[in-house]
Formats: sequence, C-alpha cells, structure tokens
Amino acid sequence: MIRVISGAIGTELKNSRSKPFSLPPEQEKRLVERGVAAYVSQDAAGAGPSPIPEYDVKTNANRLKDLLKAIGLTAAVGMTKQEMVNALDAHYLPDSGDTGGGDDESDDEGDDDGEEPPDLGGDGIVR
Repeated sequence: MIRVISGAIGTELKNSRSKPFSLPPEQEKRLVERGVAAYVSQDAAGAGPSPIPEYDVKTNANRLKDLLKAIGLTAAVGMTKQEMVNALDAHYLPDSGDTGGGDDESDDEGDDDGEEPPDLGGDGIVR
C-alpha cells in the first residue's frame, strides 16, 4: 500500500491529500523509487489523526526517517531531508499545500494603468 507524497498520479488523480491505495507491487516500487510515493502500513492507512511532532529541514535525517516510519511511511533511498519534510507535511498538514494558484495579489504584468513609464535618463549607450 502506498501514499502519494509528491505531485499527482493516475487517471483518478491521486495526490498527497488522497488516502493510501494499492497498486501492483512493481508499480508501487517504481513510484516509491522515483520519490512520488511512500509505502504505508495497513495500520497507518486506517489510523485516525495523531499529534504533530516538531520537525523541519534542520532535523536529523534519522529522526525524520523515524517520524516517517511512525506514520507508516518509508523514506525512499536517496530521499532528501526536504522531501522527507514534504512527506510529513503532506500527512500532518494536508490542507496547507500549494494549490498552484499563486498569491492573491494582482500583478501589473500586462496591465495598462494609463500612466506613462518613468524616464530613467538613458541618454546614451553604456559600453
């Protein structure tokens, strides 16, 4: 059984907010090796919410692996501390991920506000 930790996969779009699911073993292995998914134990798949431990990218890698193991995830070989933190965040903070919408502030790119651009004093070519 696996859980998506990065990106989205499948025709039914499973992502880090999706519940754990099963695939054929060779597909699960491929996704885990690529860092897209992590193995989840059957017990962790049905477990309720747990308290959120303190962790960040400065946390020891072995401690991060222990935290992943405690929630039923396995750190893939070569997984960076940032990827482990992302996996923990996806488990403990599923609604805090970036939705890809960017910020709510409007940017001025392509907008014409009717104002003349400033004169920057470019009198000649700089060589």
